[in-house]
Amino acid sequence: MALESTRPPTDMSPRNISWGVKAADGSEDGAFLVRESNTAVRDYVLSVLHEGEVVHYQIRRHGEDAFFSIDEHTIIHGLETLIEYYQEAAHGLVTKLTKICKKDPPPHDSRRHGRTNLLHRATKEGNYTVVSELLKCGYRSLEAKNQEGQTAVHLASRMGKDDILKKLIESGANINCRDTAGYTPLHYACQSNLPSTVRVLVQIGFANIQARNSDT
Repeated sequence: MALESTRPPTDMSPRNISWGVKAADGSEDGAFLVRESNTAVRDYVLSVLHEGEVVHYQIRRHGEDAFFSIDEHTIIHGLETLIEYYQEAAHGLVTKLTKICKKDPPPHDSRRHGRTNLLHRATKEGNYTVVSELLKCGYRSLEAKNQEGQTAVHLASRMGKDDILKKLIESGANINCRDTAGYTPLHYACQSNLPSTVRVLVQIGFANIQARNSDT
């Protein structure tokens, strides 16, 4: 049985989305695009072409981190991983996903993993000056993840870079994000036996002390 589809309203109507999918991909079955939801903050909408019609599915975010689902039972870490899951097979959709209508890559806070950037390198090196200058300039990749799905907060917490960690917290970084192994920054600070870093995360960042590894 196919999953229940939704129709996103307002500024990007189903008619406009349908035209975009068909025009961009020559009416290929399974052609799709993903956009931010107009009705639910931080959710997304999947629009997929099937037999000449475009069907819409709500992609729901679970909690603060990058966990998403289309149905009630399959929750997947990373928006890009969810797309790969439905490219392998339909799994309840009207058809499996084939050709994506590319525009921009998924936002940093929706991905499971990414690439090492300047903020990651400066954090690992303990270069407080570079980190401060990046954040002062409104660095847009605060939540960017490296190949292991770790943000700068993960790296600062693993290595006990407390001054940098405080700066990241002041700048609004997500303290409870998980990497590809399912660990939060607090998990790493505890594993590394860094009591001062644990205090920063809990007392300043209000980290969730009850968070468990998502893979266990």
